[in-house]
Amino acid sequence: MYKLYFISLLFACNTLFSQAKVDTSKLTKVSLPELNMEYEVPSNWVTTPFFKVDWETPGGNNLCACAGVLNAWKVPGGSDFEYIYMAAYPSDRKHVNAEKRQSVWQYRFVHVEKVDTVKTDFLVWEKQVSKLKPSGSSDNRFKDYVAYRFESHFGATYFLMYIWGKPYMLQQQKAKLDAIIASFKAIK
Repeated sequence: MYKLYFISLLFACNTLFSQAKVDTSKLTKVSLPELNMEYEVPSNWVTTPFFKVDWETPGGNNLCACAGVLNAWKVPGGSDFEYIYMAAYPSDRKHVNAEKRQSVWQYRFVHVEKVDTVKTDFLVWEKQVSKLKPSGSSDNRFKDYVAYRFESHFGATYFLMYIWGKPYMLQQQKAKLDAIIASFKAIK
């Protein structure tokens, strides 16, 4: 009886730890020259870039009145709102902190004083951890979500990246999110 229990426990632990590793063969390169960015996301994520004329012109997406990209992953078997989202906006130094880049859809990032540094092979990011707050009287469908705000630059190109999801989802997908951030780079 104990042998069967021990073998089952060993199998469960092995399965758990093997899922925690990032399988880089399942990452897909996203190259967006018009946004001066390239990065990798898991192949089951949906990527939607939006760009018209330049980075300041609305790109036809209501996420931001600017150019950028939205990536999303639906938690398998999760409810309608169980997604992890990642949005990235390119800019120049003058416009990086423009009002329109401080939000995703009608939700503003709540700024905090604490800033951490995340160094990758390509960029050095300033990271803040907070929440998203609705603008106006909108319902807060993200009230239980945690939001990360990353800011970096390479040469004259500045990047703002937001990642948000429920805390348990972000924790479970930490290795994949770290791989996305580590792969993000300017391409011009």
